[in-house]
Amino acid sequence: MLNSYGLVKLKSLPEVTVFELNFHNNILGLFIASIGYMFIPNRVTMAIFWPSHLTIGLGQFVCMTCFFYSLKLTKKTGNVMVINTLNIAVAFLFSYFRYDEKANFIIVIGSFSLITSMAIVITESKKMKDLQSKAANNKT
Repeated sequence: MLNSYGLVKLKSLPEVTVFELNFHNNILGLFIASIGYMFIPNRVTMAIFWPSHLTIGLGQFVCMTCFFYSLKLTKKTGNVMVINTLNIAVAFLFSYFRYDEKANFIIVIGSFSLITSMAIVITESKKMKDLQSKAANNKT
């Protein structure tokens, strides 16, 4: 949700700087993270809440700044979004080998749809590149 908000705002309002956009995105992200703390059965003490909140906020700020800069620098938004979803596959592999989590039906369907959508985006971008090079050759 936050990535979609950032993408729409960044592409539709080019005068918005990355830091202005990231400020709004981090405020929303920290608000959503703090809501998650309220639903933990054992209440989190403030000695744990604030340091973890600041750590999450700083990490999110750095990562989202790099993400929004990459979106601002490229015209191929689909390729950047494909790279953005690679963390799902890495997280699954990490949990599979590190914590011995087994794959269930939902994980298999999600992984298959992720790999399929990544393949579609990559092959379509190659097709578009070939079409653009043919069109450029026909003009000359």
